[in-house]
Amino acid sequence: MNKKTLSEVDIYTGDVTLPKGIEINLESLRADILYYLSNNTFPFSKSSDILDTYIRDYFNLNFKRYLIKKETTGIVLKPNQYSLSLIEIDPMDLYNSVDYVMFYGVNIKKGSCKIILEYDNKRIKNNFYEIELNTNSYIIFPSTLIYRIEQNTSNNENYIIKNTYESK
Repeated sequence: MNKKTLSEVDIYTGDVTLPKGIEINLESLRADILYYLSNNTFPFSKSSDILDTYIRDYFNLNFKRYLIKKETTGIVLKPNQYSLSLIEIDPMDLYNSVDYVMFYGVNIKKGSCKIILEYDNKRIKNNFYEIELNTNSYIIFPSTLIYRIEQNTSNNENYIIKNTYESK
């Protein structure tokens, strides 16, 4: 008997661990998010470039896929705030849609931020997978998944960077 996997739902998680002497300035990224929220454009900064380079290089080295960053946005969730269910892919323009979504925790109180991913498993519809997002950790998942950010359960604001990627 032979088995052939025709598709998969791949999710990648981890912490950003950089070589000695290279660091991401989280306060700089927090300022970038605030700038994005007031100007609707995400500024280029050394810290955001280090983060993007780390993710793309790690993905290429370990999974033999090349990621091309398409868009960066900043998210701030106030206490008790949550997001609606969202999806990044454009079903009317699949060719030009992004392939992956990445969330990176810039400033998150531990245990206060969960990402819920909705997926189908053959005939079993509406399955949910919950992942906790913390400061300096990331989650990468396919843009075809519906996702939401659960209620911020802390008394502090949670700062998150969202990057979208095309895969080659």
